[in-house]
Amino acid sequence: IRGDNKTSCPRKTPYYFNEDYKFNRLFVSSVLAAYVKSGLSVSSPVKCADVLGPCGASGITWKKHLGDSVNVIINDKIEMACDLIKDNIQRNHLQITVSSKDPCIFLHERGYNFVYLDCSNEASLYFDSAFRNIARNGIIVVTTKDDSSLHGGNPEVALRKYSGRIVRCFYAPEMAIRLVIAAMARSAISHNKSIEVLCSTVFKNTFTVAVLCTKSPQVSSKCTENLRLLKHCMVCEERLFYPASDGFPVDPKNIQLDCECSKNAPGKTAQELGPLWAGPIFNADFIQEMLANKFGSDNV
Repeated sequence: IRGDNKTSCPRKTPYYFNEDYKFNRLFVSSVLAAYVKSGLSVSSPVKCADVLGPCGASGITWKKHLGDSVNVIINDKIEMACDLIKDNIQRNHLQITVSSKDPCIFLHERGYNFVYLDCSNEASLYFDSAFRNIARNGIIVVTTKDDSSLHGGNPEVALRKYSGRIVRCFYAPEMAIRLVIAAMARSAISHNKSIEVLCSTVFKNTFTVAVLCTKSPQVSSKCTENLRLLKHCMVCEERLFYPASDGFPVDPKNIQLDCECSKNAPGKTAQELGPLWAGPIFNADFIQEMLANKFGSDNV
């Protein structure tokens, strides 16, 4: 895979190829391989979209390892990046469709069974477009890099971008993952869809989440039960999710943490965070399927 690595900042070079994120690419490829093997896709071959593929590394990996079982389209809105993608496809002797469109327009035009969003900034920009056209039993995988709002530095930024508050604490990576999933769930629910979280991971400064989408107003309504506030102790960092909303207000005093900090420390010791995803953030059976699909050490 060839990329323009004249600078170490991907934001300054849209078609930057970062070898350090090989884990993310292989992780997503394992998700796709497990999905293909599961037979959940309503289309065969599986229609796969690498929506933000500046070098085409992810899409090339899928086609190289999964062959005719997948139909891959790689998109990037920058023409020079598309030329680089085509060159990398030729280098690997593959047949892959390349598109040069705005990511949101690309996602609105047709539906896909597998959508991968490899974002170098906030991923929430693409959630609505991704969930609007995702096929039944389709998978959306999101990787976000260098997203300052997910590191808890400024709760207001997270609230603005992902509609929830988070803070820095020892379980901050999990909190960030749950915040992203909550934003994805809201987008899915608005299109009468629900999500099941298949797996999630944090690697260096990246967050990756894979969700399975199902279409059903009844199931999507039930999905809202997993969007809850979190009570967080600022002293010992004990936490507890609020119960699912039943339409009546909940007195925060009735949500009792296991710690005694409110009695032993002066002032207010707890704060409300979120709303966050309160459901599972992985599916053990699906992860076992992922582990069964071993990819090589190719330079992708």
